[in-house]
Amino acid sequence: MITLEQVSGNLECKTYNQSSNFKNAGIENIVASDLMSEVLVAEEEGLLLITALNTEQTLRTAHIVDAVGILLVNGKTPQPGMIKLADEFDITLISTRTSMFRACAALGRMMDEGQH
Repeated sequence: MITLEQVSGNLECKTYNQSSNFKNAGIENIVASDLMSEVLVAEEEGLLLITALNTEQTLRTAHIVDAVGILLVNGKTPQPGMIKLADEFDITLISTRTSMFRACAALGRMMDEGQH
């Protein structure tokens, strides 16, 4: 298991909202998609949502599936309404210049290393 703080540090993320559990919320599963309809079927615990979709709908979807955080990829900057909702819902919102593929690969390696 890895934490949001580890993700942020390893992927050189910019933090737009830091949830109250930023330092110790465990990420057990990752969903990477720009289609929020696909994310809505996620039932896993400790979910990190990785996407390039920087809209309020992404935040609302993350809230519905009880995601611990959202990682925006490709250097996307969240809209002001997205940042406001992240604060309201207490969801970490971070962004990296890394592509979705490279972010997923790096996080997969981090999770594998954390299990040993």
